[in-house]
Amino acid sequence: MKTDPHPNEAPGLCGVSDEDLVRRFSASPADTEAGEELAVRCGPKLRRAIAQMVFVESSLCPLGQDRHAFAEDAFARANQYLLRGLRTFQFRGSFDGWLAILAKRAALDERRTLVGRQTGPRPVVESLEAMQEAGGALPADHPLFCSMYAAHPADLMRDREHREIVTKVLALHAQSSDRNAECAWAIRLRMWGDLPVPEIARRRGSSDRDVWRLLAENYAALQNLLVNEFGITNIRHV
Repeated sequence: MKTDPHPNEAPGLCGVSDEDLVRRFSASPADTEAGEELAVRCGPKLRRAIAQMVFVESSLCPLGQDRHAFAEDAFARANQYLLRGLRTFQFRGSFDGWLAILAKRAALDERRTLVGRQTGPRPVVESLEAMQEAGGALPADHPLFCSMYAAHPADLMRDREHREIVTKVLALHAQSSDRNAECAWAIRLRMWGDLPVPEIARRRGSSDRDVWRLLAENYAALQNLLVNEFGITNIRHV
């Protein structure tokens, strides 16, 4: 079916249906521009479908987990399934219906990584709000703090401090040259905007390879700023 033009849609693909984009991407050789356009169009649809399964009373998010974080992880999983599964679309139904099924499978698989295939009732986890109202203490070993989606307040403070340091390091780095300013801009979009490299390249008007260079080539300089400006020496490359 035809879709309304996406604001980031390539001009040459305006008016091309999702199904035709799948055909172009599945051809040999593959039309990579069609694949990138599908990723841009499908992202909001997948995110909306997952939200409708997570932010409801009968949520797929396991009890005691942060729904926003769970939805983000399910969305990331759905994007992986999309890239791997586009060529399996058989054109026997609507593409939007296929996307909805893919989003549900991603959300269910994300849930299974946390709780497995439960056969018994869900465990009862006392909420932090209920404990506070009753005047109880908030132990560090509370199940919510042990979750991969929730953090103890001390960890939240540490993460905030780290983010402030990184922000200052990038600001200092951007002042040294135009190229370093572009590097800091790309890192911010990647780290905090969570934008994929193709989208950063699109905004910059360059190739994906050049964006990867921006993200990697100044690592030593950023390390030196951390050591010289903040005295941080225990740096681990991740």
